[in-house]
Amino acid sequence: MGLALRWQDVDLKEGMIHVRRTLVRVTNDSGSGKTTLRYHEPKSKQSRRIVPIPEALLPALKAHKARQNEEKLLLGQAYEDSGLVFCAEDGRPLDPSSFSKRFTELAANLGLNGVTLHSLRHTYATRLLEANEHPKAVAKLNTLFVKKKIPSAPGGK
Repeated sequence: MGLALRWQDVDLKEGMIHVRRTLVRVTNDSGSGKTTLRYHEPKSKQSRRIVPIPEALLPALKAHKARQNEEKLLLGQAYEDSGLVFCAEDGRPLDPSSFSKRFTELAANLGLNGVTLHSLRHTYATRLLEANEHPKAVAKLNTLFVKKKIPSAPGGK
């Protein structure tokens, strides 16, 4: 989902994202049943990867970073700067479950019933294949298809 993504993991010059961690809600060790957000290593080797940023997205990311820097200046010490790319206005991490639920609600309000963040991964992979991207390249970008046997690229790549 990208809610653990830090700016230090985004290379805007080279157009690459380094996936190094995830953000999950876990039960506290206190036995109280309360939960907290924690950063974890990705579950699998395939999840820890470098993903190219589509060129069309780079200007939007740069503008987002500029807006976020303005918010930091406005809030001053009240801004909790953990270097997150996607965070609350005060810099705190966004709850993955709440974020996902809100996305689904917004999609439904636009008449896109049943569209979830997870389903966008399928759509992304499908659109790449329709644009004649090689299946191996799509598999590297979208780990949903890694379990399937995919033919090698021409020339054995």
